Amino acid sequence: NVLPDSKNGFWTGGFPDQKADSFDWADGQIAEKGGVSQQIRLKHLTETYPADTGTGTSSRNVLTCIGTSCSGGAALHAMPFKVGNANLTDTALGISATSGLTSANLINWVRGADTAATGDGAVGVESTQPPVSSITIRGSVHGDVLHSRPVVIDYGGTTGVVVFYGANDGLFRAINGNQPNNSTDTSKPKGNCTVSDTCAIQVEDANGTTTSVPPGGELWSFVPPEFYSGLQRIYKNSERLTLGATSSGKTYFFDGAPSVYYKRATADTPVKAYVFLTARRGGRLIYALDVSDPAAPKFMWKRSNADSGFAELGQTWSQPKVARIKGRTNPVLIFGAGYDTNEDMEPPTADAMGRGIFVLDAVTGELLWRAGYGGSGTTCTGNPCLLPGMSYAIPADITLLDRDFDGLIDRLYASDTGGNIWRVDLQPTGTGEVSTW
Repeated sequence: NVLPDSKNGFWTGGFPDQKADSFDWADGQIAEKGGVSQQIRLKHLTETYPADTGTGTSSRNVLTCIGTSCSGGAALHAMPFKVGNANLTDTALGISATSGLTSANLINWVRGADTAATGDGAVGVESTQPPVSSITIRGSVHGDVLHSRPVVIDYGGTTGVVVFYGANDGLFRAINGNQPNNSTDTSKPKGNCTVSDTCAIQVEDANGTTTSVPPGGELWSFVPPEFYSGLQRIYKNSERLTLGATSSGKTYFFDGAPSVYYKRATADTPVKAYVFLTARRGGRLIYALDVSDPAAPKFMWKRSNADSGFAELGQTWSQPKVARIKGRTNPVLIFGAGYDTNEDMEPPTADAMGRGIFVLDAVTGELLWRAGYGGSGTTCTGNPCLLPGMSYAIPADITLLDRDFDGLIDRLYASDTGGNIWRVDLQPTGTGEVSTW
């Protein structure tokens, strides 16, 4: 007589030994039984997913940026991560002919489908099963949020609060962060949302239909091409993690702390909001997205160690700090050059990356100045500013200082893995010219 709850796909009156998702049993370590994960399940509980050809009802906004369309200012909604995107080939996804998996199954699984329930023999089976077969979404639809620290923007108006963060299922998410004030329901927490009675945010879903996303719901998620190959490991769920082993470690994605630039609208200018995504052990890269309209994100730029001038960029552990400096109209990003996994060894071997500091134009991604390993002496001036003593990685956040309280950053402090503290003067002559730093 145990019947499934009609709203969220969990058993009612269930127990853990039934090996099924239980609605009213203590959630404990089962992260999918709460918060954003449960809201995703509720929204997409019984949707269908297309095979290699055909259509489905899956409406979840999972976005990517691939192909010739992926250029500055491109709308991410025009590049969905779903079956039918011609750029998502086996080659692009890193699928080999002998892997036993199909691009459609991998794509649908990332979007939330429990592909094992529909006969996918390559995927790792979910640890728990839904109460009825009409429920198509997997329980593990949300990955762990380990080092990523959510950033919050209050847009006001008819949008309210949106939360941005990365998770180790490959996806960077935008979430409706509003909380209804529940003025007539004392059993619920009283929030401060005044956007509307429901505090929902309107977005266009993957099928082109305008839909309401409730508080705690996902507006969209984003997975870049650099992470495609890593998706297979969590899809298969077959390689055990071994503590201390260099060949069997955890897979990371946008695991770094994002940063945000936000400028409110005025009578003459619209809202400007940008988020900057870092990966920590997920990779040697940084992405910039324009979220001025949080329901319609745009690609701005990306940088990796493959780009000219960025060969020293290590794993992006250092949170990009947004700042204003003298002589620049646009805001800038300031961050350490990253982490080198040589530091994982005991004893550590010499660092070969991450040895430096980067300053970028936050809007264009242009490299404005860098400090790094090389040169001679104990001080340096110019661009790049090279020092033989800067031989250790700088994964830590850079400390910014405005000494004269004019709203412009004029000094930086950075620490490296060798225990050194570095100081950078941005206005030694008062001009702010990078050639004088």
